[in-house]
Amino acid sequence: MKLTKWLPYEHFVLITHLKGDEIVQKLQQHVEPKKWLRLPFKKPGKPYEGSVHFGYFNITRIINYRNSFLPEIDGKIIEQFTVTEVHIKMQMNIFVILFMITWLGFTGVATILMAFVSSAVIAPAFMFTFGWCLMLGGFKYESRISTKWLKDVLEAKEWEVS
Repeated sequence: MKLTKWLPYEHFVLITHLKGDEIVQKLQQHVEPKKWLRLPFKKPGKPYEGSVHFGYFNITRIINYRNSFLPEIDGKIIEQFTVTEVHIKMQMNIFVILFMITWLGFTGVATILMAFVSSAVIAPAFMFTFGWCLMLGGFKYESRISTKWLKDVLEAKEWEVS
């Protein structure tokens, strides 16, 4: 069983017949520069924002709703003899990671302490479970969308990383 199934983190490799410059060109057609402020409900010109350079990219999907658990996608483009590998890592924003570590840490410790002190263990256990499910659900939903999009745009297949 893969541990990443239960964590808000993805790491995989896409294999494509496209060359590195073709990948950069295709991504640039779908990625706009990052903006500090986006007006709500204003349709963006492109589906992703971030930066795309030869050899690597850092992008995030543009959504018109709130999801703090939106994956940040880092990609590294490596040309081989006959194919090109695109190494993808998806994770949450560092500030969201730190907040969730704090939230889950406090509720986890409270659950353990309450189990020893009293029978009122349900409330902190529920808060821990709710936080974990909210985080994982919000992240995995968006990571599946971005994974499918990357496969389509790059005309690629996924290669499992151990």
